[in-house]
Amino acid sequence: SMNRNEVRFENAQLYEETSLNSFGFAVPGSRWPSLGVAMVSLGSGAFERTNELNDPLGTFREGETAWLLTAAKSLTPGLSLGANFKLVQQTVESFSTNGFGMDLGVQAQLAPSLRVGASVMNVGGPKLMLRDVEEAYPTQIRGGAALTVMQGRGLVALDVDNSEGLGARIHAGAEYWIQSSLALRMGWDHDGGAGGFRYRFGHGYALDYAAADHPLGLQHRIGVSARFGGFFA
Repeated sequence: SMNRNEVRFENAQLYEETSLNSFGFAVPGSRWPSLGVAMVSLGSGAFERTNELNDPLGTFREGETAWLLTAAKSLTPGLSLGANFKLVQQTVESFSTNGFGMDLGVQAQLAPSLRVGASVMNVGGPKLMLRDVEEAYPTQIRGGAALTVMQGRGLVALDVDNSEGLGARIHAGAEYWIQSSLALRMGWDHDGGAGGFRYRFGHGYALDYAAADHPLGLQHRIGVSARFGGFFA
């Protein structure tokens, strides 16, 4: 559904010095699929290293990085398919490993104001083995819908995801544009509530901010995106 090139950076400050950073670039396709490439990196704070007698031996960190190549294509004006091909790397202390996986998604425009979608994540992996035991990312199935309201100024969305070992979880959100450049947002899931905004400025630039309540502490997320070039109808 893109018609312009887009580049985006996002930072999320989670808890206990844990942070998530991502960078992505996508270009729309005409006869060819739309393509994107992204990097997502999760880094922990410092953990204390000890020996069998519990003597301190300094600290170590844990990190995970995923590289994603994305392709998406509209089969009809109301039906689109997409896929992620991803390489995941994990490092704990002096050990490191990597694995490959895939995500699949579909989106349909059922009415001018109603979109539905579904996705299956971590198809066939990634599978990681730091030392002796192999661990696989759990398969996650997600489905949801988004409804445009108030002559396009508002949006409400609901989705349900199901992961192996975690069961089904519900996520809900809403957005309202109080003026052409500023939108307010709110959300809810099993961890608690969230709120934020989007501010559009310049020609194709946007700033996003959100704060989310979590049992381990307040999370802050900030994103910056720029849209340029591309196709115009």
